[in-house]
Amino acid sequence: MLLLAALLIGVSTVVQSVNICDQCLCDDLQPYLIDCSQKGLTHHFAEDDWTETLTLKNISSETGLDVRFDNNKIKRVKRFPELNIESLSFMKNSIDTVENSAFADLKTLKTLDLSHNQLDANGLPELALYGIFNSSEYYYPLPVMYLSLSHNNLHSIDKDLFDHLPYLQTLDLSYNPLTVLGSTSQAISSLRNLQVLDLANTQLKNIPEGMLHDLKHLQSLSLANNHFTSVPHEISNSHNLTVLDLDGNKFETLDHTSFMGLDNLTELHISHMATLKVIESRTFGSLKKLRVLQCHHNRKLRRLSDGAFMGITEDPQHWPVQELYLNDNGLTVIDKALASWTYVEIIDMQGNPFNCNCDIQWMAEDLVTQIEQTTPALLTNIRCATPESMRDRLISTLSYEHEEFIPCMTGSKNLNGDYVIPSYRYQATGIIILSIGVILIVIGLSIITVIVVKRRAIAHALMAHQQIRYERADTDEEEFRDSYSPYHINRKV
Repeated sequence: MLLLAALLIGVSTVVQSVNICDQCLCDDLQPYLIDCSQKGLTHHFAEDDWTETLTLKNISSETGLDVRFDNNKIKRVKRFPELNIESLSFMKNSIDTVENSAFADLKTLKTLDLSHNQLDANGLPELALYGIFNSSEYYYPLPVMYLSLSHNNLHSIDKDLFDHLPYLQTLDLSYNPLTVLGSTSQAISSLRNLQVLDLANTQLKNIPEGMLHDLKHLQSLSLANNHFTSVPHEISNSHNLTVLDLDGNKFETLDHTSFMGLDNLTELHISHMATLKVIESRTFGSLKKLRVLQCHHNRKLRRLSDGAFMGITEDPQHWPVQELYLNDNGLTVIDKALASWTYVEIIDMQGNPFNCNCDIQWMAEDLVTQIEQTTPALLTNIRCATPESMRDRLISTLSYEHEEFIPCMTGSKNLNGDYVIPSYRYQATGIIILSIGVILIVIGLSIITVIVVKRRAIAHALMAHQQIRYERADTDEEEFRDSYSPYHINRKV
């Protein structure tokens, strides 16, 4: 006899589970693969009417059932018999069709997982998630609170598909080739009690205007690994959003307009972006409740403004950010003015190509010491990348060698042994040079003006005293020549 693969049935309302992995039920449990994780028994059954399996006396009277048909070859979900199932999973089958009102008789169903199948818009029709139709021409709603349709082939969803899911709180549509939301946005906007929405890996480039406007309870939104080139403006309508995941998109710059309106955001993910280069001043200034910033593995991120958090708080002692992950970016320096570091509990800046000149002295002497006291495991890969003589050197070791920074602070040698002036002194020197240049220009212009004025005065004086002499034109040529010869002039003088 073929070994039985079990249907995992758990009672969620009591702390116990019901297993139907009995050998005596082997014949009755055909024609489905039922998976029993405790015994590890598996078997493939032919495609047939399986609803009788669920009406066996062993389970028909149970309440709070957790029923799993995972990892089988089921292609079609038929209408379920009336059972007290709370959690139902068809994950990793070959389902391409869900019959109309397939779950209408499951009056206690809270969790439904149809992920990792082959569903498209035709296989998931408008009536697939409808409730029971009674004599008063009214459809009873389904009590489902969690629905996963991830990893299917959905390019769109019927705008009325979720009409009978008024209690739905979590919707997972990730890993579907949606590309353009269209009717899907209308279906989503109808879920007024939705709290968690996952649209990761759906090839989206934008979010239609108004889609999130009525989702007043939305708290978590994932748009990770899509094709957004800027933060969608529609997100600003999600005023109660607490978690936003934008990992893996195509941003190049983030600025003060990127996260406006997200007054209650506590966790932000902006990592794994191959194109992100700049985070401007005041980018996070409006996120006054931000607790966790995940900004890591952005290899082209070279510029993180020291004013990126400007405006987030007026009192440094009420600094909100508790966890700051800046690891594995392209940062050569992190400015001391960026954050109120004393009040940050977790700081990860490992894996950045730091330029170990005097600009990172504060890190070596202050920040590294703080990390060592709180999370020493996050010190293992804070290293110098440049100059060449310091490559791969742990910055934590520099805090014990203060003498290497003293020349830098006095304008003598830097950590590479070259004579330099600290960056802030370069700025001061530049201002001085510029001022001297302006003064010299003004003096030069003044001298030129005086010279021009004096030359004009001299010219005018000469013209005023010059005598004009007239000669008759009828003198012969020889007299005329003699009168203007040097000898003639001398005789007159």
